[in-house]
Amino acid sequence: MLVDVQTLADGWVHQSALHELTGRPALLLLQIGRFQDEGQRGERLGHCIDLRARDFFVPRSGRGADQELLLYRIRAAVLHTGRSRNSGHYRCVLFQEHNAWLVDDDTPATEADAQVLEREGSNVYMILSTLLES
Repeated sequence: MLVDVQTLADGWVHQSALHELTGRPALLLLQIGRFQDEGQRGERLGHCIDLRARDFFVPRSGRGADQELLLYRIRAAVLHTGRSRNSGHYRCVLFQEHNAWLVDDDTPATEADAQVLEREGSNVYMILSTLLES
C-alpha cells in the first residue's frame, strides 16, 4: 500500500506527544524509518512512499486559529536499496516542475515515470522539500 507524504506528516504531528515546527525552515529534510531496531541488521519495515503527490502541509506552532500550515514541495528523494542499514546502494530522484529524474551513479539520469516512482517507493530513505511561500 502506498502512503503519501501528507499522511506521514499528519502521523508525525498526531503522535502521543506534541510535534510541530517552531520556525519556518526553507528546507525540510524528512528521514523515513526503514528498519526496525534488532541488533546490527534490523528488520526492514514495509513502508512504500508515494512521491507523486509532491505538496504537503506541516503545522507551525499554535493551536486552532493560531496554527499556521506551511506548504512544502518535494524536490528530491534519496533511495536506499539493501537488506540492512549497514549495506546497500544509494540513488536519488530529482524533481523538476513536470517530471522526475532517477539519478544513479556512473550513468546518465533517466526520466522516472509514475511506475518507476511507485516501484521505488519502498526504497525511500530521505525526502528533501522546500517551503513554498504563501
